[in-house]
Parts: sequence; structure tokens; C-alpha cells
Amino acid sequence: MTMPWGVAVCIVDMVWAVLAGWVSTCLVVANEVARAMRNGEIGPFVVGDNASEFLCGFLWFSVR
Repeated sequence: MTMPWGVAVCIVDMVWAVLAGWVSTCLVVANEVARAMRNGEIGPFVVGDNASEFLCGFLWFSVR
């Protein structure tokens, strides 16, 4: 049994709309983060050892 062309086109249209919405949302969020960083509303993100040291220190003091 094969799928009619109309159903296939409808599915492709829905998938395309979902992907376009997802990409649009990602671009809007990236634009807002970049704007906030340019204006100094948020600083650089902490990535790496500093975050793990903070978490380990927090756990150490909460256990004591």
C-alpha cells in the first residue's frame, strides 16, 4: 500500500513548518543573549573548571 501524494506533501509541509519555527526560535534566543551581553545585562558564561569547583565547594560546605 502506497501513500497518496497529497498526504506526503502535507507531511512535508508540516515538518518544514516545524523546522522553520525551531530555527526561528533559536535565532531569536541567540539575538536576545547577544543583545544582553552587548548591553552588559549579563556577563560571560562560566564554562569549565570554575563551575565544578563551585559545585564541589557547595557540596563540601553543605555536608559539614
